[in-house]
Amino acid sequence: MAEGFVEPLKETIPEVVAERYLTELICRGLLQVVRRDRSGRPNAFKMHDILREFAVFISKSVKFVAKSDGMEQLEDGGIGRWSIEAKGKEMKGASETALSRIRSLFVFAVNETSKSSFNRLPSGFKLMRVLDLEDTPISELPDELVNLFNLRYLNLTRTLVKELPRSIGKLYNLQFLVMKETQIKELPAGIVKLKNLRHLIAYRYNAKRWAFDKYVGIVIPSDILFAKQLTCFGLCGSKR
Repeated sequence: MAEGFVEPLKETIPEVVAERYLTELICRGLLQVVRRDRSGRPNAFKMHDILREFAVFISKSVKFVAKSDGMEQLEDGGIGRWSIEAKGKEMKGASETALSRIRSLFVFAVNETSKSSFNRLPSGFKLMRVLDLEDTPISELPDELVNLFNLRYLNLTRTLVKELPRSIGKLYNLQFLVMKETQIKELPAGIVKLKNLRHLIAYRYNAKRWAFDKYVGIVIPSDILFAKQLTCFGLCGSKR
């Protein structure tokens, strides 16, 4: 949805159309279901290894996505999507021209060594629509984040980020904001200005010596429920 791949249909919300796409891919054997929710609906998928390698090869040949390990610099070749599977301590970035053309960025820290290379995002993304940092131990969001007018999807699940920018409301086109198991304790008042937000999921864990308490409250603006109609509203917290 964030990439614009879901074809709009009259009287049908995009989430339903997207689910139909997934169902068709499963029926054709292009996706395999690895986990279902309590109601039996699939919510995690994978591709067969051979099929995945073929998809990566085709994607690279048509410049649909660039896949790297973070050790070599991304060349300016008109790539619109960048997938980084970091494996080492040091990460090389990309030229400002290359970054300015990236529409989607997916970052994966594949081992403990590579995690030490993350502390701050590079700047220069102008056309960014999707920013997925799940499980990446980034501790600070760049000031330029709020200037990403085209951003539709932001995933900060299990990152070390402790707060959102106060001017988060400038991300007018943001549709998905996912913050599961984060260290964020309070949502800024500007969150109610996100008029196009469809999915908002946020909660944190309270760490103890030997266990975790799930779903610790996050302070949210009291008028957030009246500011918009959310398709998915998964907040666990107290209002202010």
